[in-house]
Amino acid sequence: MQCDVGVEEDVKYAIRKGIEAYQRLDVLFNNAGVLWRDRDRDVTRTDEVVWDGIMAINLKGTVWICKYAIPEMIDGGNCRRIMRRKHEKFLSASK
Repeated sequence: MQCDVGVEEDVKYAIRKGIEAYQRLDVLFNNAGVLWRDRDRDVTRTDEVVWDGIMAINLKGTVWICKYAIPEMIDGGNCRRIMRRKHEKFLSASK
């Protein structure tokens, strides 16, 4: 299944399909993020289209996944297992 985490309806659909297939959600590893070395430059050279793409994946994606996954985890009694990368090589302003 493909899912663009920056698109709310894609995330909602993916979570729903996962629940239908496996009946519950036990772990959320919210790890989607991008750093495009050929496009993600310093602030003086990053254009709006690139920045919007970064924000859609790195920020909106995290929000949409949490919005739809956490209620499923609460319903299944598994809300204590929400993870994110502990160590990141690059720190992005969008995170």
